[in-house]
Amino acid sequence: MKNEVTMKDADFVSFEQFDLLIQLIVQKTTNENIGLYFGEQSNIAALGVVGQLIQTSKTIGNGIEQALSFFNLISNVITLRLQKEATSFKLYFEIDKAVKEKYPITYKQLVVSSMTFIYKEIHFLALQKKHPTHVAFDFEIDAISLYERIFQCSVDSKNEQNFIEFPSEILEEKIVYADYELFVHLEKIVCKRLTAQKGKSEKVTDTVKEVICKLLNPDFPKLTTVANHLHISERALQRKLKKENTTYSQLLSELKKSMAVEYLASTNSIKEISYLLGYSNPSAFVNAFKSWYQISPSLYREERICIN
Repeated sequence: MKNEVTMKDADFVSFEQFDLLIQLIVQKTTNENIGLYFGEQSNIAALGVVGQLIQTSKTIGNGIEQALSFFNLISNVITLRLQKEATSFKLYFEIDKAVKEKYPITYKQLVVSSMTFIYKEIHFLALQKKHPTHVAFDFEIDAISLYERIFQCSVDSKNEQNFIEFPSEILEEKIVYADYELFVHLEKIVCKRLTAQKGKSEKVTDTVKEVICKLLNPDFPKLTTVANHLHISERALQRKLKKENTTYSQLLSELKKSMAVEYLASTNSIKEISYLLGYSNPSAFVNAFKSWYQISPSLYREERICIN
């Protein structure tokens, strides 16, 4: 049975308004590739209930099926289509030809940001780097080298269609957030403890830690993002932290140190925890943990189990 989901048009921002906003951003930034930034900065939480369905799916393939089924809840302009081949699969991004002709600037940014977002979220869901094998756009791109550096594969412009292609085995990759409730629970524990600390102190460091926890998605926010949230400049925030003899990177390290212990109390593997804490590979996390506690995370987990 086909699932039919409808929403009132009022629930969507009109494409005309969206087009004016994108054109203004491109004009003010003089960056014709701003869609790459939009895609990298977006996160799956912005998809609402559809994002939750994707996160709690068992595999990447299941998550993509959820996205395909309910994509009309995410966008009423762009259509996502999956095509499976012998050793790969392609995700096509299709927009009405009339939209492309009437809104060429916004069309380009929308397609680019959507592809970049998908690429980033596959990393996020599998907690490991999963590069595409081919990316193609149906419009001209001048900065091909920039796109190839970001997607880590060959990129074609002026193609007949817009698509991103991945090896087939990625569809079978497990999504670690299938236990998403546990993940959220662990983050809440850390945030509650930080909030309790802040109640006893008016230090800027405690405020910044609290903001970092609020903005976890689970990627750790950048200094710029935290400063914007506090309505001050990066330099002003850095000066305030310096007065308390610390830096933003040191605060992130302290947070990761606290969260590592909480994650080790769960069933998450060392590999999963390393990615949850933003490390490029498990060995980097193991080395960091040893520097904090003078013991490996595996031994720490075993000793904690024995004590409990």
